[in-house]
Amino acid sequence: MKKFDADTKVVSGLAAGAVNIAGAAQTRGRRVNMANWDSITIIAVYEAITGQAFTLDVEQADAVTGGNRKTVEGLRFYESVAPSGDTDAIPDSVTATDGDDSGAPTAASAALLWVEVTADQLDVSGGFQYVSARLARTNSTATDGAIIYVMRGARYAVDPTDAASVLR
Repeated sequence: MKKFDADTKVVSGLAAGAVNIAGAAQTRGRRVNMANWDSITIIAVYEAITGQAFTLDVEQADAVTGGNRKTVEGLRFYESVAPSGDTDAIPDSVTATDGDDSGAPTAASAALLWVEVTADQLDVSGGFQYVSARLARTNSTATDGAIIYVMRGARYAVDPTDAASVLR
């Protein structure tokens, strides 16, 4: 995995309509084109309320909307549980089985859930170059939530002559 560097970009900071996920069984999210990236880290941030049931669903897709979706093999989801006292939380793996496409927090105090998907996990030869991420809530209590997408390893180059015109 690449560390954060000049090839890292945070895109699409909030999932469409993710602030105030209200109503029964709401799902919010979007798809990201992985054609020019090595990996994506998908971070779900949500209000930790006792009794809430959240999942972060991550699949590969063959179109930006509609089309087909299928499981991304080998996903491992992580959560961060709110620390108590002066101790820091250590990320726990919440899904380790191959073939699962969703992760759910194991503690009511968990406020972050994240997963990394690399381009080589996608069926690009079959046309699946998009990653679909959806934050789902299964009960009717309104709450706040968002998905942050962090792209790494850009597979394109900037034309060095472009910079010269900006500096004039």
